Amino acid sequence: MKRNFSSLIFFVAFLAILAALVYLAIEIRHSNQEPIRITFDFGQPQKNRIAVLFFHNLSGNPEDEYLSDGLTEDVITKLAKIDGLNVVSMTDVMRFKNGSVTIREVGKALNVDAVVEGSIRKMGETLLVTAQLIDVATGLHIWAERYERKIALQDIFGLQNELAAKIADAAHLTLTQAAKETLVAKPTLSSGAYEFYLRGKFYDLQMTTEGNWMAIEMFQKAVEMDAHFALAYASLGDAYAHHYHMVEPEDPFWLEQASTQINKALELDPNLAQAHKAMGHCYEHRHDLERAAQEYQKSLALKPDYVEAQIALAQVEGRLGHYEEALRQLNETLQHHPELPYIDYAMAGVHALKGDKDDAFKWLNQAVGKGFYPLDLMKRDAFLNSLRRDARWKPLLKLIEKKTEKEGE
Repeated sequence: MKRNFSSLIFFVAFLAILAALVYLAIEIRHSNQEPIRITFDFGQPQKNRIAVLFFHNLSGNPEDEYLSDGLTEDVITKLAKIDGLNVVSMTDVMRFKNGSVTIREVGKALNVDAVVEGSIRKMGETLLVTAQLIDVATGLHIWAERYERKIALQDIFGLQNELAAKIADAAHLTLTQAAKETLVAKPTLSSGAYEFYLRGKFYDLQMTTEGNWMAIEMFQKAVEMDAHFALAYASLGDAYAHHYHMVEPEDPFWLEQASTQINKALELDPNLAQAHKAMGHCYEHRHDLERAAQEYQKSLALKPDYVEAQIALAQVEGRLGHYEEALRQLNETLQHHPELPYIDYAMAGVHALKGDKDDAFKWLNQAVGKGFYPLDLMKRDAFLNSLRRDARWKPLLKLIEKKTEKEGE
């Protein structure tokens, strides 16, 4: 009887809090005060492994998707640098971006204790952002807040920093001084450059020819607005290298441009992991595999959890003929990121190089089954050359074309 009474009290209290949230949500429409904060904490134990889902774009305009993607990436990046917090990578949560899944399904798939989800709505020059940290085991909110901010560089960076700090606090983690300094670090002082950078990242993630062209254009505009934006130079160089690999592998112009931009990034920041990874791509496309491996290793020394560099290093091992080492590295990465389809795709490439066509098609089908449809890449990818005359190749491409068309409807 006592337990039932306690449960009733908890339930009533929860309903009261929920009612208060509804009231505040209505009041926000008539208030210009900022930020608007709603915070509650049920004394949850420390949460060490967290996934940050893509913030939902509620603006009704697909053109604003870059804002929600950018906020998601930056919060993940900042949280990942906090000691004691294990944060699932952006590439791992990608598959949940447009899907309808429950928090418990996400928690089970990613093996996390808590999930961050939220939304972003652009209204004129104002951003309305909600965020909540949810306990996977109970489904209860550990913490939630709502913000209203102007679309200005200092406000966006401040929001990212505050979100990361609040999430860490709600997970009962103490920030070190180094972590606090990381949270306030800014990649650029230009709001325009940062917006173009976010747009470039949005298009780059599409892994299509059209997306690549758009990414190049956006990154070019970013560096034009801020000549000291190292991350934008690295991203531009990487986009050029991707263009060479995926679109025009016969034209060395793209690799020359890639090297130029990446060297600018490294001049500005020699310890930028993204720049070393991008330089590795350049060496790899020039068939200088040993130097490519060295650059990927430098990238991983600076950012040990950098999944893209882990995959790239394994692929180079495969191209060097070290098939077992390549597969070992990819299997290790897969254990930490089981839901990331690009690892399956990379496994297919190594098996194709090795001559194991059955295994190659098995891994390709697994990648497609996880929602990875890299049609433009597959048509050019040298890793898959041994598969192109196989009877299973054309049916697989047709399957991907159908799935791509269905997603575009």
